[in-house]
Amino acid sequence: MRASPFARLLAYVFLILCALLFLAPILWTLLQSFKTQIDVIAQPPKLLFHPTLENYTAVPDQYPGRLRLCRGGADTRRTLCLCAGPL
Repeated sequence: MRASPFARLLAYVFLILCALLFLAPILWTLLQSFKTQIDVIAQPPKLLFHPTLENYTAVPDQYPGRLRLCRGGADTRRTLCLCAGPL
C-alpha cells in the first residue's frame, strides 16, 4: 500500500529537519574556524562576520614539525595530519 502524498511530504520534512539538527553543530564549528578569536568569544554570537584564514595559517607556527602527509583511512589519498605525539 502506498502512503498518501501528505504523509510522504510530512516524512520528508521530518527527515530534512533531523538532518539539519545533526549537521548544525558541524556547520557551526566550521564557521567558527573562519572567525577571529574576538568574534568566536563574542556575546551574543556574531552571525555576520568577515571570514579569515588566520587560524589555518597559524597552525604550522603553533605546531612546528608535527604536520606531515598521512595516508587517509580506507582510501589511499594523502591528507595533512596533525600528529599528537612526538614524531
